[in-house]
Amino acid sequence: MHEPKYTITDKALQIVVQICKQVEDKAIKHSTPDMRRSSHIRSIRSFLAMGIKNNLLELEQVADIIDDKNTLGSYRSMRKIKNAHEAYGLLFTLDPYSITDMLVIHRVLMTDLAKEAGRFRSSEVGAYGRQNRVSVPPPAKLVSRHMDDLVNWAKTCDMHPLIIGCVFHYEFNSIYPFAIGNEHMGWMWQALILSKWKFLFARLSVEDVVREHQQEYFDALTASYEANDSAMFVEYMLGSIKNALMKLE
Repeated sequence: MHEPKYTITDKALQIVVQICKQVEDKAIKHSTPDMRRSSHIRSIRSFLAMGIKNNLLELEQVADIIDDKNTLGSYRSMRKIKNAHEAYGLLFTLDPYSITDMLVIHRVLMTDLAKEAGRFRSSEVGAYGRQNRVSVPPPAKLVSRHMDDLVNWAKTCDMHPLIIGCVFHYEFNSIYPFAIGNEHMGWMWQALILSKWKFLFARLSVEDVVREHQQEYFDALTASYEANDSAMFVEYMLGSIKNALMKLE
Protein backbone atom coordinates (compact mmCIF):
# COMPACT_ATOMS: atom_id res chain seq x y z
CA MET A 1 0.00 0.00 0.00
CA HIS A 2 1.30 3.44 -0.94
CA GLU A 3 1.23 5.64 2.16
CA PRO A 4 2.22 9.34 1.90
CA LYS A 5 5.14 10.32 4.09
CA TYR A 6 4.77 13.81 5.53
CA THR A 7 5.50 15.80 8.68
CA ILE A 8 3.24 18.70 9.58
CA THR A 9 5.54 21.41 10.88
CA ASP A 10 4.69 24.38 13.08
CA LYS A 11 5.49 26.65 10.14
CA ALA A 12 3.00 24.83 7.93
CA LEU A 13 0.27 25.11 10.54
CA GLN A 14 0.94 28.83 10.98
CA ILE A 15 0.58 29.40 7.24
CA VAL A 16 -2.66 27.37 7.18
CA VAL A 17 -4.12 29.69 9.80
CA GLN A 18 -3.03 32.75 7.81
CA ILE A 19 -4.51 31.34 4.59
CA CYS A 20 -7.83 30.62 6.30
CA LYS A 21 -8.08 34.27 7.34
CA GLN A 22 -7.22 35.41 3.82
CA VAL A 23 -9.81 33.12 2.26
CA GLU A 24 -12.62 34.53 4.38
CA ASP A 25 -11.65 38.06 3.34
CA LYS A 26 -11.38 37.26 -0.38
CA ALA A 27 -14.10 34.67 -1.02
CA ILE A 28 -17.07 36.97 -1.66
CA LYS A 29 -15.19 39.61 -3.64
CA HIS A 30 -13.63 37.12 -6.06
CA SER A 31 -16.65 35.08 -7.11
CA THR A 32 -17.51 36.45 -10.55
CA PRO A 33 -17.29 34.53 -13.88
CA ASP A 34 -14.81 37.14 -15.16
CA MET A 35 -12.45 36.33 -12.29
CA ARG A 36 -12.65 32.62 -13.09
CA ARG A 37 -11.81 33.16 -16.78
CA SER A 38 -8.93 35.48 -15.88
CA SER A 39 -7.39 32.98 -13.45
CA HIS A 40 -7.70 30.16 -15.98
CA ILE A 41 -5.93 32.20 -18.63
CA ARG A 42 -3.14 33.00 -16.16
CA SER A 43 -2.82 29.31 -15.22
CA ILE A 44 -2.67 28.22 -18.86
CA ARG A 45 0.00 30.81 -19.61
CA SER A 46 2.06 29.68 -16.61
CA PHE A 47 1.71 26.02 -17.64
CA LEU A 48 3.27 26.77 -21.00
CA ALA A 49 6.08 28.85 -19.50
CA MET A 50 6.95 26.56 -16.58
CA GLY A 51 10.52 25.37 -16.98
CA ILE A 52 10.99 27.12 -20.34
CA LYS A 53 12.85 30.41 -20.52
CA ASN A 54 11.56 33.21 -22.71
CA ASN A 55 8.34 31.38 -23.54
CA LEU A 56 5.81 33.54 -21.72
CA LEU A 57 2.87 34.55 -23.88
CA GLU A 58 0.96 37.69 -23.10
CA LEU A 59 -2.41 37.14 -21.44
CA GLU A 60 -4.10 38.69 -24.47
CA GLN A 61 -2.37 36.20 -26.78
CA VAL A 62 -3.65 33.25 -24.76
CA ALA A 63 -7.16 34.71 -24.68
CA ASP A 64 -7.08 35.29 -28.46
CA ILE A 65 -6.10 31.67 -29.14
CA ILE A 66 -8.90 30.44 -26.88
CA ASP A 67 -11.35 32.68 -28.73
CA ASP A 68 -10.00 31.65 -32.17
CA LYS A 69 -8.82 35.20 -32.85
CA ASN A 70 -5.18 34.26 -33.35
CA THR A 71 -3.93 31.56 -35.72
CA LEU A 72 -0.22 32.34 -35.38
CA GLY A 73 2.09 29.84 -33.74
CA SER A 74 2.60 26.09 -33.97
CA TYR A 75 -0.33 23.69 -33.99
CA ARG A 76 1.02 22.00 -30.86
CA SER A 77 1.23 25.25 -28.89
CA MET A 78 -2.30 26.25 -29.83
CA ARG A 79 -3.57 22.73 -29.09
CA LYS A 80 -2.03 22.90 -25.60
CA ILE A 81 -3.83 26.15 -24.87
CA LYS A 82 -7.20 25.03 -26.19
CA ASN A 83 -6.98 21.66 -24.45
CA ALA A 84 -6.11 23.32 -21.14
CA HIS A 85 -9.00 25.73 -21.52
CA GLU A 86 -11.43 22.88 -22.19
CA ALA A 87 -10.04 20.89 -19.26
CA TYR A 88 -10.51 23.83 -16.91
CA GLY A 89 -14.09 24.16 -18.12
CA LEU A 90 -14.75 20.63 -16.86
CA LEU A 91 -12.41 20.40 -13.89
CA PHE A 92 -14.40 21.97 -11.08
CA THR A 93 -17.53 19.92 -11.82
CA LEU A 94 -15.63 16.68 -11.13
CA ASP A 95 -14.90 14.48 -8.14
CA PRO A 96 -11.29 14.85 -6.90
CA TYR A 97 -11.45 11.31 -5.51
CA SER A 98 -12.46 9.66 -8.78
CA ILE A 99 -9.75 8.02 -10.86
CA THR A 100 -12.20 7.93 -13.77
CA ASP A 101 -12.61 11.72 -13.61
CA MET A 102 -8.84 12.15 -13.44
CA LEU A 103 -8.38 10.10 -16.61
CA VAL A 104 -11.10 12.13 -18.33
CA ILE A 105 -9.26 15.38 -17.61
CA HIS A 106 -5.95 13.92 -18.77
CA ARG A 107 -7.57 12.81 -22.03
CA VAL A 108 -8.94 16.31 -22.62
CA LEU A 109 -5.63 17.92 -21.68
CA MET A 110 -3.52 15.64 -23.89
CA THR A 111 -5.80 15.16 -26.93
CA ASP A 112 -3.62 15.21 -30.08
CA LEU A 113 -0.55 15.71 -27.87
CA ALA A 114 0.12 12.27 -26.36
CA LYS A 115 -0.41 8.67 -27.45
CA GLU A 116 -1.61 7.64 -24.00
CA ALA A 117 -4.06 10.48 -23.47
CA GLY A 118 -6.49 9.44 -20.74
CA ARG A 119 -4.43 6.42 -19.64
CA PHE A 120 -1.79 5.81 -17.00
CA ARG A 121 1.70 5.30 -18.41
CA SER A 122 2.65 1.89 -19.76
CA SER A 123 6.43 2.33 -19.57
CA GLU A 124 9.05 3.16 -16.98
CA VAL A 125 10.24 6.72 -16.34
CA GLY A 126 12.69 8.56 -14.11
CA ALA A 127 11.94 11.74 -12.18
CA TYR A 128 14.75 14.22 -11.76
CA GLY A 129 15.67 16.88 -9.23
CA ARG A 130 17.62 20.01 -10.05
CA GLN A 131 20.80 18.15 -11.00
CA ASN A 132 20.57 14.45 -10.22
CA ARG A 133 17.83 11.90 -10.20
CA VAL A 134 16.49 11.87 -6.66
CA SER A 135 13.16 10.11 -7.03
CA VAL A 136 12.37 6.96 -8.98
CA PRO A 137 8.65 6.55 -9.71
CA PRO A 138 7.06 3.13 -9.28
CA PRO A 139 7.00 0.65 -12.18
CA ALA A 140 4.18 1.17 -14.64
CA LYS A 141 2.40 -1.99 -13.46
CA LEU A 142 2.05 -0.47 -9.96
CA VAL A 143 0.86 3.01 -10.98
CA SER A 144 -2.85 2.20 -10.89
CA ARG A 145 -2.57 0.67 -7.41
CA HIS A 146 -0.51 3.59 -6.08
CA MET A 147 -2.99 6.12 -7.47
CA ASP A 148 -5.91 4.23 -5.91
CA ASP A 149 -4.08 4.34 -2.58
CA LEU A 150 -3.32 8.05 -2.91
CA VAL A 151 -6.88 8.99 -3.81
CA ASN A 152 -8.27 6.88 -0.97
CA TRP A 153 -5.83 8.50 1.45
CA ALA A 154 -6.90 11.99 0.36
CA LYS A 155 -10.57 11.06 0.64
CA THR A 156 -10.31 9.67 4.16
CA CYS A 157 -7.55 11.83 5.66
CA ASP A 158 -8.70 14.06 8.53
CA MET A 159 -6.04 16.74 7.98
CA HIS A 160 -6.95 20.23 6.78
CA PRO A 161 -7.72 20.36 3.01
CA LEU A 162 -4.80 22.74 2.51
CA ILE A 163 -2.41 20.10 3.84
CA ILE A 164 -4.12 17.32 1.90
CA GLY A 165 -3.90 19.28 -1.37
CA CYS A 166 -0.18 19.99 -0.96
CA VAL A 167 0.72 16.43 0.06
CA PHE A 168 -1.37 15.08 -2.83
CA HIS A 169 0.49 17.35 -5.27
CA TYR A 170 3.85 16.09 -4.00
CA GLU A 171 2.84 12.41 -4.03
CA PHE A 172 1.34 12.77 -7.51
CA ASN A 173 4.71 14.07 -8.75
CA SER A 174 6.47 11.16 -7.04
CA ILE A 175 4.23 8.52 -8.63
CA TYR A 176 4.41 10.25 -12.03
CA PRO A 177 1.32 8.37 -13.24
CA PHE A 178 1.21 9.61 -16.85
CA ALA A 179 3.74 9.44 -19.66
CA ILE A 180 3.26 13.18 -20.23
CA GLY A 181 1.25 15.95 -18.58
CA ASN A 182 2.00 15.16 -14.93
CA GLU A 183 2.99 18.72 -14.02
CA HIS A 184 -0.30 20.10 -15.34
CA MET A 185 -2.36 17.38 -13.73
CA GLY A 186 -0.69 17.80 -10.34
CA TRP A 187 -1.54 21.50 -10.29
CA MET A 188 -5.08 20.94 -11.52
CA TRP A 189 -5.86 18.21 -9.03
CA GLN A 190 -4.58 20.23 -6.09
CA ALA A 191 -6.83 23.09 -7.22
CA LEU A 192 -9.78 20.70 -7.53
CA ILE A 193 -9.24 19.31 -4.02
CA LEU A 194 -9.03 22.82 -2.56
CA SER A 195 -12.05 24.04 -4.53
CA LYS A 196 -14.21 21.48 -2.72
CA TRP A 197 -13.21 23.22 0.52
CA LYS A 198 -13.54 26.80 -0.75
CA PHE A 199 -14.59 27.51 -4.32
CA LEU A 200 -12.31 30.53 -4.38
CA PHE A 201 -9.54 28.08 -5.29
CA ALA A 202 -11.23 27.48 -8.63
CA ARG A 203 -10.34 31.10 -9.38
CA LEU A 204 -6.86 31.30 -7.91
CA SER A 205 -3.77 30.95 -10.11
CA VAL A 206 -1.08 29.69 -7.73
CA GLU A 207 0.95 28.59 -10.76
CA ASP A 208 1.38 32.22 -11.76
CA VAL A 209 3.15 32.91 -8.45
CA VAL A 210 5.29 29.76 -8.62
CA ARG A 211 6.34 30.52 -12.20
CA GLU A 212 8.06 33.66 -10.93
CA HIS A 213 10.16 31.56 -8.52
CA GLN A 214 10.46 28.24 -10.33
CA GLN A 215 13.79 27.24 -8.86
CA GLU A 216 12.38 27.44 -5.34
CA TYR A 217 9.62 25.03 -6.43
CA PHE A 218 12.14 22.51 -7.78
CA ASP A 219 14.41 22.98 -4.77
CA ALA A 220 11.51 22.19 -2.43
CA LEU A 221 10.67 19.07 -4.44
CA THR A 222 14.31 17.96 -4.41
CA ALA A 223 14.69 18.53 -0.66
CA SER A 224 11.55 16.54 0.05
CA TYR A 225 12.61 13.70 -2.26
CA GLU A 226 15.95 13.48 -0.51
CA ALA A 227 14.32 13.53 2.94
CA ASN A 228 11.61 11.06 1.89
CA ASP A 229 9.15 13.45 3.54
CA SER A 230 7.05 16.12 1.83
CA ALA A 231 7.36 18.67 4.69
CA MET A 232 9.59 21.09 2.75
CA PHE A 233 7.35 20.96 -0.31
CA VAL A 234 4.21 21.45 1.81
CA GLU A 235 5.71 24.54 3.45
CA TYR A 236 6.74 25.95 0.09
CA MET A 237 3.37 25.28 -1.51
CA LEU A 238 1.41 26.77 1.38
CA GLY A 239 3.59 29.87 1.15
CA SER A 240 2.84 30.11 -2.57
CA ILE A 241 -0.90 29.81 -1.94
CA LYS A 242 -0.63 32.57 0.66
CA ASN A 243 1.25 34.80 -1.79
CA ALA A 244 -1.27 34.13 -4.56
CA LEU A 245 -4.10 35.16 -2.24
CA MET A 246 -2.21 38.32 -1.28
CA LYS A 247 -1.99 39.29 -4.96
CA LEU A 248 -5.78 39.28 -5.29
CA GLU A 249 -6.99 42.86 -5.00
